[in-house]
Amino acid sequence: MKPKVKFLMTASLLVFTVATVGVAVRDEVRRQDGEARSVSSLPGAVPIAVSPTSAVIEVSSQPASPSAAPTRSALTAAKSPSAAADLRPPSRVASLTPPAPAAQGTKLIVYYFHTTTRCTSCYKIESLTQFSLENDFVAELAGGEIEWRPVNIDTAGNDHFAKEYALYTKSVVLSAVRDGRELKWRNLDRVWHLLGDPKGFQEYIGEEVRTFRLAS
Repeated sequence: MKPKVKFLMTASLLVFTVATVGVAVRDEVRRQDGEARSVSSLPGAVPIAVSPTSAVIEVSSQPASPSAAPTRSALTAAKSPSAAADLRPPSRVASLTPPAPAAQGTKLIVYYFHTTTRCTSCYKIESLTQFSLENDFVAELAGGEIEWRPVNIDTAGNDHFAKEYALYTKSVVLSAVRDGRELKWRNLDRVWHLLGDPKGFQEYIGEEVRTFRLAS
């Protein structure tokens, strides 16, 4: 084969390869952009900023008042736990229903303790826990018998939680309270082991909440 012909064939093959790769990259960018637009259109959905995992626990909000009503979020519209896990972090939108009166008797507070530095697993635990509560305990949340309370322990005034609950990582803690006094608490440490099983995660949260309330 003549050198000139060989050169032309090689050049043509190179141009074809570059064009094929360019089309593939363009299609992938359009697909990802479409997914981002789809998620961002959901009420309260917030893009995730992935950060290195922190060994310290963080709590994300100031303790709510005893009469505060639980908030509703885009998670309630999700059809499955795995879908809810993609809506992270959970929204902090205003309640869609009028505030409920404070519950009488024993109240269950479900804490999610986290730090300011967070990873995708930390957001997923929060999303799945909130999803489980808002789907399995709708009446209890609306009536104030159960309160969902994410807390950032890096926020000033929240550092005492780490000592009180012996926290060493992001944690879901159940706390039974009566007349403003805590009766008992329990750390749901299996949430980390069930991250890859959204359905099992939801069942675990539901079972632990029911058992804890019956024993309170």
